[in-house]
Amino acid sequence: MLNVWYKDTNKEELIKRAAIYGPLRNVLAQKTCKILSEWKQTENRWFLESGTLLGAYRGAMIPHDDDFDLGVVPRRKSEGHGDSPDNIFSAEETMEEFLEVMCKKFQSAGLHARVTKTYNKKVEVFDPEHGKFDLGPGVDFHHVTVDVTVFPLHPEKSECITHPHYTMGHVCIPWNELFPTESIMYEKLEFQAPKNVQLTLESFYGYLGKDSCFNPETNLYEKKKPEGDTNSN
Repeated sequence: MLNVWYKDTNKEELIKRAAIYGPLRNVLAQKTCKILSEWKQTENRWFLESGTLLGAYRGAMIPHDDDFDLGVVPRRKSEGHGDSPDNIFSAEETMEEFLEVMCKKFQSAGLHARVTKTYNKKVEVFDPEHGKFDLGPGVDFHHVTVDVTVFPLHPEKSECITHPHYTMGHVCIPWNELFPTESIMYEKLEFQAPKNVQLTLESFYGYLGKDSCFNPETNLYEKKKPEGDTNSN
């Protein structure tokens, strides 16, 4: 399924953009990850997520991907509680202050960055040299962008992490399935990934097989039923 922002965009056009800008996004992502790795609040706490993680899992970039996706579960503070769930932002806590601090961290390293909260709690690291396009009234997006999304604690399950995107409230990943992170290859480059990549992706998307169909009621993919099968169980 295409990003909801691109409902009026030709898929072939997205594929052309990805072929041009994908390698540039990878370079920008390496710079972004280096900063996250060297910062106490985020070292060993970042990983590929969403479409970028799915591409790594499948062995190649999603042909129509529009950005590079990173997730981070930052330490609320660098001292105390170490790497336990007690040192993670809760879903109820405001993360605006941390997002601004992280944004300035990227800017101080010479990168262009901005906080966006249109549909997600994230920092966009971008390269303005390659242009941008309008997504809708008051919303634009750069062709070369690395999204850094902050994952909070699940509001009901204290040992799990959730996703702040407005369509991904179903995400519930146990802490010990995310960390410690492991290395993964993406477009011949090495990055960090959740400890259990398949479980993480299934939490995001549901069924991962090619014989899948999207259920708009759950925002998850399901295995297609054989033709003529009307059994809902």
